[in-house]
Amino acid sequence: MKLRTFHFLFAAFLAVSLATGASAQGLYWEMTTTVDGKDAKQTQFSYMPKKYKVEPNDGMLSILRLDQEKMLLVDVARKRYHEMTFSEMESMMKGVDAQMQEMQKQLDQLPPDQRKMMEEMMGKMHPKKEKKAIEVVKAGDTRTINGYHCTKYLLKRGGEQEGVIWATQDIGIPAATWKEMWKDMEEFGKRMAAMTPEGEENLIEKSRSMIDGFPIQTEMKDKITMTVTKIEKRSIPGSAFEVPAGFTKENPPVMKDGKE
Repeated sequence: MKLRTFHFLFAAFLAVSLATGASAQGLYWEMTTTVDGKDAKQTQFSYMPKKYKVEPNDGMLSILRLDQEKMLLVDVARKRYHEMTFSEMESMMKGVDAQMQEMQKQLDQLPPDQRKMMEEMMGKMHPKKEKKAIEVVKAGDTRTINGYHCTKYLLKRGGEQEGVIWATQDIGIPAATWKEMWKDMEEFGKRMAAMTPEGEENLIEKSRSMIDGFPIQTEMKDKITMTVTKIEKRSIPGSAFEVPAGFTKENPPVMKDGKE
């Protein structure tokens, strides 16, 4: 699994955590994702304390085990799976950081004009992201989405609007039970952010504790819209968060000889 795949997985799980207000009984929900109103993709989510499962309709099953500090990516069709612990991810990112430092040392040895040219090229390929303050503004508008009465919230980074969230309090789950999970996911989010060179905070994950309700619809400025179509309390067995029997473990490509 390439490094960018893990970055996408981090983002996906952090986005999922926004919609995680669950009791100890567990929670199951379904979501439709569209890009510019097209190519609708269905995804199923299951949650029990410190355990998440994401089941898109492409046959790739993702599991996050906060209790065991690891992530799993399961290929159902091939009966194969990848596993990586949080510690392995951190070691992998340290390796990337060490490579960048070594590259910088080599650049420092070049003549000034060549070094400047190389740094400009690298800057275009890997532009540095400026850290910007994240805020959530309650707009006050209301709308009914899939039968849920929702309130509008604006997501902003550095004063610029990045998206909109429509959230509801009408799903029958006490708000007090959400805060415990928010704390777990906040710690997870900080750990993931620490692995990136810029330590950038995820917009959706950061805004989670600022929204009073369960997000039913999230609309981002890149025209990606995520809409919850079904939510229910559900007691989910621990086996649902394990790799199915008979599946073969494969090392992610990034873990083989330290190369992708």
